[in-house]
Amino acid sequence: MRKFLKMVPLGAVLLWSSVAFGGSFQAETPVTDSVPPKEWINLDPQDNGVLGTASDKTYELLLKNKSPKKTVVVAVIDSGVDIDHEDLQGRIWTNPKEIAGNGIDDDRNGYVD
Repeated sequence: MRKFLKMVPLGAVLLWSSVAFGGSFQAETPVTDSVPPKEWINLDPQDNGVLGTASDKTYELLLKNKSPKKTVVVAVIDSGVDIDHEDLQGRIWTNPKEIAGNGIDDDRNGYVD
């Protein structure tokens, strides 16, 4: 089972667990719009009728009234991250000594941009 869980995306595990433990995909209020709802990825198949990951429900059920014991720092070494996204405001660090896109190792750390 552990090997299976490591190989599939979280959303698939949540969907599988809902089916495996008697869940239903019929929503109380089915979504009938042809345009997916905003933040659909966070919605719950059982409660909202949308094949999301149920992350909002997870936070409500598992993390309500809890706070982290320590801060975790995650490095993103990739392109395609929207560092201006509202969820990242005040939580993302960029190197002030490096000028992005100029092709020069401005901070002299051995890496260009």
